[in-house]
This record gives sequence, structure tokens and C-alpha cells, in this order.
Amino acid sequence: MAVSAEALAQKLTFEPLSTCVVCEGTEFEKVYHRQYLGSDFHWTRCQTCRLLFQNPRPTREALAAIYNSDFYWQGDERSEDGHRMGYKSYQKDDIQRLELGRQRMTLLSAHLKDGGHLLDIGCATGFFLKNALDVGMTGLGVELSEDMARYGREEYGVDIAAVDFDDLDLEPESFDAVTFWGCDSNFHDPRKLFERVHEVLKPGGYVYFNFWDFDHPLRPLLLGDNKILYNSLFCFNRKNIGVLLERTGFTTLHCKGEWRRVTLDSVLAWTGHHRLLALTRRLKLPEIPIWLPAMTGYVVLAQKK
Repeated sequence: MAVSAEALAQKLTFEPLSTCVVCEGTEFEKVYHRQYLGSDFHWTRCQTCRLLFQNPRPTREALAAIYNSDFYWQGDERSEDGHRMGYKSYQKDDIQRLELGRQRMTLLSAHLKDGGHLLDIGCATGFFLKNALDVGMTGLGVELSEDMARYGREEYGVDIAAVDFDDLDLEPESFDAVTFWGCDSNFHDPRKLFERVHEVLKPGGYVYFNFWDFDHPLRPLLLGDNKILYNSLFCFNRKNIGVLLERTGFTTLHCKGEWRRVTLDSVLAWTGHHRLLALTRRLKLPEIPIWLPAMTGYVVLAQKK
């Protein structure tokens, strides 16, 4: 859906948060302020669990507008201070995502040896669902973007519902595993998300996802404040993500870093190294795949109690 920056700016609406979604704390500290698309965005920290979050946060309607716009998926635009506001072309990196998905599937397959039924939330083009089907699982994807859902159905033959996860009618205890990738900061309400994930999982089922530790000591050096984006609603650390899992009925089995296969273009764009990015594009190097350790990123496998 072709939506310009100007049209998207008119769809941005916000709502305040009075309690922390992790620990229900009410003491906050203002930390960041930025302007995107003509609107002011503010981030505060919970003084109890240290969760960093947008307050006020974008409404569900605003998030739907963002993820149904070409501005986000294909725009390759930057804010006035140089922060990335979207992808150059999301589907071009699916080759790397498919490879990373195969790597991640190894851990889940070890726990679901006989296959299983999987739900992938925020699945974009359905690249992880494709990996699930390849190892004998069945699955359903959920994605706000109608264009991404259509691409996944046509390109990978996977089943994707273009709808908000909260609006999807699902039977309780109907999935063996629920996954989500690259969405750690983008959900409207992570607590409600995990509570519903717990509801739709079978007894002993698994939730499997990744997140970026905003309080990792190397984050300022490697990533700066690139997570402080207009669609980054929540920024976790290893401690408060564990608290959230515990409070929503999960036991953490695995929380470790990983090596990731990426392109120079995606890494330099995401980390804000604009001059080096321009140089690699001039030299026609950006599509070269490389393996890098995700120094501040973690993969989590947790089990329903």
C-alpha cells in the first residue's frame, strides 16, 4: 500500500501509559525525546524494572497505518538526524532471513521432535513459517501488513492472516509453539501479548523469540540509540524480559546470543553508519552476506508452566 510520509504523519495518534507493562510500577523517568513525521515521541524508564518505553505510545490504529505503508517496508528514508525509518526493500533480505530461520529452527525442532502446530506473530513475509513447513510442522502466520501477507502466501505457500493478533479468533491450547522475530519493540502491549500466547499454547508449549538488550554494556558502542525509533514502543533488558515471562506463566529455558547471517547494507543501515554505507554502495558491496555475532541480541525459548 503506497502511503507517503505526509499521509502517514496524519494517521499518528497516541495514548498515555500510567503503569509499566512488566512490573506495574508507576514511577517513571523521562529519558528520550525525538521528532518523527512531524510528531513528538517520548520515552520514559520504569524506576522499578528499568523497562524503557514510549509514553505516550502510538495507538493500535497508528501501528496498523505504519505497517501497512510502503514508507516503512520500501521507503529507505531517514529522519532529519539520520535515523533509519524503514527498509530499503524488505523482501530483498529474505534470503538471509530464511538461512537464519533454519539456524533457529534447530533449537525448536529439538524440543518438538515429532513436528507440531506453530503460530508465528508479526511474521512479515512468512520466512520462518516456510522453515517450519520444511521440517514437517504445520503453521499459521499473523501479520498487520496485507502486502507482506500476500507476498508470503504467493512466494512461500504459507497461511498468513492479515490482522492484528488481538483480533484473531483462535482456540485456546491449540498450538505447540508460538514464535515472533524482530518484533520485540513493536507490540502495542507486550504483557497482553504474552498472556494471550500462554492462552493459545498447549500445556508445556513453547514461546520462541528474539530481543535486543537495550541495557547491554556494548549497546551504546555498537548500536547507539538506533532502537529509539517511532515504531519502537518497548526496549527490554535481560532482567525485565525474564520478569515478564515469569509473570505471564513461562519458564525460561534458553536465553543466549547468536551469530547472524546478514548483508553489509542491512547492518550499516540499521546501526547508522551512513558514510560507510554510502561507500559500500558505491563499491557495489552492500549485498555481500556475512556472519556476525549479535552482540546485544538474544534468542529466548520459554515453556508454558
